Amino acid sequence: MMLRAGTADFDVTPPVGYRLQGHAKRICPSASVHDPLMGRVLTLSDGSRRVAIVTLDLLYFLPTFYDRVRRRVREKHGVAEDALVLACSHTHTGPFVIPPTDEACEDYLEDYVSLLEKKLCGAVGQAIGEERACQLRFASGEVDIGIVNRRVPTARGVRTAANPGGPVDLTCPVVRVDDAAGRPMAAVFQYACHPTTLGATVDAISADYPGAACRVVEANYPGCTAMFLNGCCGEVRPRIVNEQGDFVGGGFDDVQRLGWLLAAHVMACMENAKPMQSTTLESRLARHRYAFDPELMPVDDASMQRCRSVLGERNPGETAAIAQWSERWRDRCVGQSSLPTDYIEGDVQVLRVGDASLVALTGEVMVDVALSLRERSPSPLLIAGYAQGAIGYIPTRQALLEGGYETQAYLWCDYPGCFAGDVAERLVERVRSML
Repeated sequence: MMLRAGTADFDVTPPVGYRLQGHAKRICPSASVHDPLMGRVLTLSDGSRRVAIVTLDLLYFLPTFYDRVRRRVREKHGVAEDALVLACSHTHTGPFVIPPTDEACEDYLEDYVSLLEKKLCGAVGQAIGEERACQLRFASGEVDIGIVNRRVPTARGVRTAANPGGPVDLTCPVVRVDDAAGRPMAAVFQYACHPTTLGATVDAISADYPGAACRVVEANYPGCTAMFLNGCCGEVRPRIVNEQGDFVGGGFDDVQRLGWLLAAHVMACMENAKPMQSTTLESRLARHRYAFDPELMPVDDASMQRCRSVLGERNPGETAAIAQWSERWRDRCVGQSSLPTDYIEGDVQVLRVGDASLVALTGEVMVDVALSLRERSPSPLLIAGYAQGAIGYIPTRQALLEGGYETQAYLWCDYPGCFAGDVAERLVERVRSML
């Protein structure tokens, strides 16, 4: 059957004068807009089935936001809830879209988030209304725009610094959507790197390097909507470091440079993309359980002491925070008839678009998950992290043993324990079964 595609874009730039989310050390309000934050939509229909992909130049949302948006889009436009992918770029120079845990709660603007839901839903409707015959093309390659793993193993856990020997995912797949005349309507591309080019001292609103890359592609292909998906980049960030190998904040010249380098690869793929043979549109959405380590949950006095000891050894710099966490859960659990749940749920979503598959994942997933999925994927694969809600980092078994920031979701998400050692492996198996 002939596929039809529609696109739309909309501005999601917040008001100036409120704190930006992504760096805890940044406490000053935003002072300007360096470049706009955008939302972009692609819808595809075969006459009986429709899928929609939405990308946002924002950090990420609570899972409840995605639930509300899915219901609204289904009710307004008939797009099935399992057929809507909503992915954030994870820029660290955008507005608060999750309520902060400190006293500066005025930086979270409920009106902004509420309006965003409505604008997003309206843009999906606009894209549907503009659907026309299309042809899907695909190409993929590798590009290194200056990314590096940020975990350096030491005698006592890990150190956050540039580690050129650590795993990264250089894959950059591109889906090109052409109209009947062969003109690009959309380019959906995926790369795995934290948009933390800009440091905590920057007080200007910006989409970081993904926004710069999209603007370059759109400028060179008039009428084309460029859509960035961030991959499994939990511990991967731009290689902007000092002589000691420590990460430092970059500037807008770095943003432009990285954006141009990524865009150049995307455009090369667009020029060499081959027509897809299939016009299949399929979607799956499942609730997946991310289990906590049952041996490291403070459900009684003995287990509480064990938790403090083990987690303190893995994270020696967080002794005070771990003590506060364990006491907080002691008050909730010890002597109570009901114990906390031993898992948290998150969505796992798979779209089949022609010959390619798009996997959308919850949380900040570490890079080894993507590398494992690509090894045995039955089809060309795009992987979108930050797509189903903020539930913390999804660490590997090795990372949990080493400790470090990416293993401490229990502290800042207020979970009753750290994730189990096999949490990443179980996620990989679940995605493979869905694929």
